[in-house]
Amino acid sequence: MKKTNILENIIGFFTHPVPALAALAGIFFIFIYFFTFGTPERSFIFDREHGEYNMVERARENFSKILSGELKPQFTEVNPQQIKNFFKTSGVKYETVIPECKYWKILGSVVSDCKGEKLAHTVYTSPKGEVMYLFQVDEKYFTKYKTLDVSEDLMHALNSEKYLKFSENGTCIFMWKHTGKIFTLISNGNSETIETDFLAQLI
Repeated sequence: MKKTNILENIIGFFTHPVPALAALAGIFFIFIYFFTFGTPERSFIFDREHGEYNMVERARENFSKILSGELKPQFTEVNPQQIKNFFKTSGVKYETVIPECKYWKILGSVVSDCKGEKLAHTVYTSPKGEVMYLFQVDEKYFTKYKTLDVSEDLMHALNSEKYLKFSENGTCIFMWKHTGKIFTLISNGNSETIETDFLAQLI
């Protein structure tokens, strides 16, 4: 009996229209699934974040002001406990996380006001002069108090992914949910360094 090689089997399969179309449809949906959900890179979601009270939009604006020197730290102590005390005495009502890292050094902290609520921000710098900005807010400010917002798609992604990552115009944006808080991090530094040296402490 003559053996049929693999190539002939494949050609024969795709010459039959019904199974061929079904297979192509299956491949297409698998590709779409992994492109959409198989990676923390979610640019199509971050592109939709706009509005005065949108957390991502506010973080972008703050980061731009930090780079231009328009927004400067209000508190320059680098001890995490002192920073937590600064946030608390300045009116921040939720517990904050102040991670330390060998590569990224704390430059200072800022408390902002949004709809009467005080929000916590921390700025880091690297030996190369890169800047990393961390914005953290209690989840209740999105659900209960409506102080800030994000799109439904982004909130769904935050609930299903360990973290989200997006690169744009020489900067990287990370976003995640952890211990009842939502974090947004923006930097002009190396994204891989941030993932391995910084995010590993938080997530």
